[in-house]
Amino acid sequence: MHLKILKVISEAFWQRDNSNMLIGIDASRANNEQKTGVEWYAWHLIQELKNIIPSEHRVVLYTREPLRGELLGVLP
Repeated sequence: MHLKILKVISEAFWQRDNSNMLIGIDASRANNEQKTGVEWYAWHLIQELKNIIPSEHRVVLYTREPLRGELLGVLP
């Protein structure tokens, strides 16, 4: 399922015209220090998005706490 979601997202980015997108992601679960299933799923999804989101698009990660670790400055 994880790869299917990424494939759909990736195809959506490449099928759009050349306009820039602003993408907002709730990263609060991925930002937790103690990660369980949902937290790890969100974290890995954000890490994979780094590889497929073109640099002309802007991504905002929303959390209640300051971003930690590899979530800092990872997306365009």
